[in-house]
Amino acid sequence: MFEKKFACRLTELRRKKGVSTRRMSLELGKSICYISDIEARHRLPSLKNFMLICDYLGITPREYFDEGNSDPVILRKLIKYQKMLNPKQLTHILAIVMDMLRIQ
Repeated sequence: MFEKKFACRLTELRRKKGVSTRRMSLELGKSICYISDIEARHRLPSLKNFMLICDYLGITPREYFDEGNSDPVILRKLIKYQKMLNPKQLTHILAIVMDMLRIQ
């Protein structure tokens, strides 16, 4: 079960980055089929390679396993910039988000 979730998450994050399995494998310095083998559940990366994968994707290991976070890079930027807003601006942003989600 773990392998399936790991593989699906890698596929999701790789696609969000807009790279092929081949390109990602080669840019990580691995064989052409390295990432596709992980996504096909034929192998799991070592801890060292997992860290390289996270670095390549621009995320932390924690973000990798946060399945509720569909786009960790964008969410991290959003949080970074929201910290620069004053309370009034934050209230406006919250109202916009709640309206988009149709939350009362």
